[in-house]
This record gives sequence, C-alpha cells and structure tokens, in this order.
Amino acid sequence: MHAAGSGDAANNALLLERLAAFPTSSVRAATAALVAYLETPLAKPQLVEATCEGRILSQPRGSGGFGYDPLFLSSDLG
Repeated sequence: MHAAGSGDAANNALLLERLAAFPTSSVRAATAALVAYLETPLAKPQLVEATCEGRILSQPRGSGGFGYDPLFLSSDLG
C-alpha cells in the first residue's frame, strides 16, 4: 500500500485512514526480516529470518525508524 507520489509519512497516514473503520482490538500486525550472509562471493548464502508480532498504533510515535516503524508497537519489546 502506497500513497501516490508520497513518502513514509503519507503512507502511514493512508494506513491509519484505512484502519480507522476497525476496532483497534481486532487489528494485529507483524514485521518480518530476512538476511542473507555470504562469507565469500561464491559461498552458499546463510539465511536468517525473524518475525516480530505487535499492533498498529493510532498515531506515529518515536523519533527514529523508517517506513511503518513509527506506527508499529512490538508485543515483546514494547
């Protein structure tokens, strides 16, 4: 989901607009990352995948991050 001709703040606003019709208790979220490490250019890649469960906040929070980070609250990390 991307707002036309926009950056992170506009995409976050669009997400909140689309979720406004749903009760916050029914909205769950997760973020995932996949990293591939090569010890040498010809080595077989070592893959590491991780997910983090959480929820979407009703407004951006914090001063760092990018993308949807300001709206994501990790269940494990708070």
